[in-house]
Amino acid sequence: MAAEGSLNDHLTISLNYLFFNVVLAPRLAYPSGAELLREAKRFWRTASVMNRLFKLQFLGPFALFAATLCAELAARALQYAPSSELLWFINLRMFGIFQRSHAVVSTFVPIDGFQFFGLALPIFLLACFGLATKSRLPFTVATHLSAAYAVFLVVAWHVGVPTVMQASLGAIAVPSGGQYVMATILGTCFLSFAITHLLYFCAVGQEIGALISWLRRISFSSQHLPR
Repeated sequence: MAAEGSLNDHLTISLNYLFFNVVLAPRLAYPSGAELLREAKRFWRTASVMNRLFKLQFLGPFALFAATLCAELAARALQYAPSSELLWFINLRMFGIFQRSHAVVSTFVPIDGFQFFGLALPIFLLACFGLATKSRLPFTVATHLSAAYAVFLVVAWHVGVPTVMQASLGAIAVPSGGQYVMATILGTCFLSFAITHLLYFCAVGQEIGALISWLRRISFSSQHLPR
């Protein structure tokens, strides 16, 4: 009986060994063509989605740059044509949010155009660098800074009512214009901010998934090897 039990154990071990080395191991090492095609399609779909999301991060810094540039150009044009009603409307009603933020920024950095040259332009160039090099770190910094700048614009919009000088009227209050511009900046900047965090969590999830898959393969191999 002992000999028969030993023979059965030996036969079971041999069958497990043959199953792992003849049936399972080749499938793990050399998957079929259909499996390879299915994995390749899934990989390319995932890569395409990730690539689109990566490029979509550029939207926030670009919208912030474009709006700040337009506000700066409108302010410069008003200096050369202070009697233009159209330029006054553009500056006060469309880009009034930047007029208010300029009043806040100028108390700390009294430099004309600092919102564009010192804030929006560096953020935009950093995002361009991240897009050109396909690097995650510059995009992460750019999206976080653009979201912070958008929050600053909202805070400056709610802080006081700054005044500007007009040649014939003296000091006039800046009305609360530019809500649509502010909403566009907030929406695009926080969309880019959210996409940055989504891509980060996806990358972390892929790393954890790869680690779990590797541990499962090691555990499966150790269980089916002959002792």
